[in-house]
Amino acid sequence: MDGIRELYKADPDKYPTWVLAQRFTISPEAVRRILKSKWRMPEDKTEEKIMKERMRRIERRKKMMEDEMHQMVRAGIKLKVHPDDELRLK
Repeated sequence: MDGIRELYKADPDKYPTWVLAQRFTISPEAVRRILKSKWRMPEDKTEEKIMKERMRRIERRKKMMEDEMHQMVRAGIKLKVHPDDELRLK
């Protein structure tokens, strides 16, 4: 919601409601309501949400790397893995 508000505030001509609706894959009515509303998430909750999102992204990257390693091993490619790496072979 903050992203929608920031883009619209930065340049309403470049980011009308229909453009924001397409970019965020929501209805134009939802964009209109977000722009109209005054509700904001409390600061402490915002920071907590950002940290959770970062951790989720880190975990997703690790999983993608592990999956790539598994595919390479299955394909017969020999890997040089450092003993301190956190990646695990299944």
